[in-house]
Amino acid sequence: MHVSCLTLCIVFFVSGCGAKSDWYPDALSSPSGWARAIVAESESDKHEQSQVVIEFTRERCGGGSVSASVIDSGIQLRWVDDETLEVSAPVSLKLRPAPASKTLDHVVRCNERAVNVIVLRY
Repeated sequence: MHVSCLTLCIVFFVSGCGAKSDWYPDALSSPSGWARAIVAESESDKHEQSQVVIEFTRERCGGGSVSASVIDSGIQLRWVDDETLEVSAPVSLKLRPAPASKTLDHVVRCNERAVNVIVLRY
């Protein structure tokens, strides 16, 4: 899925302002549905990016997770349980941690909710 940087920014601002988000229809929902995740891709003339994005559906907020400077990255997502998202990526893919983290494995928080992000390589 290709998403412009402007579209991605609008999604973050709208969901952060408390508006109900219809977000991406093909986002992967957690087992109970309180969180969703997607690999959002954007490209411009000078930049390509794939980023794992998590939306907390009931709290109406979300955050970015690991990213890479390519599209069609091969990143795969799987919910292990309601609070753990497994991100699988090729060994050859250079991943960057989330902006608020120094490691690839980290926690994305929203109010009282949290998702543990675990990165696996294949």
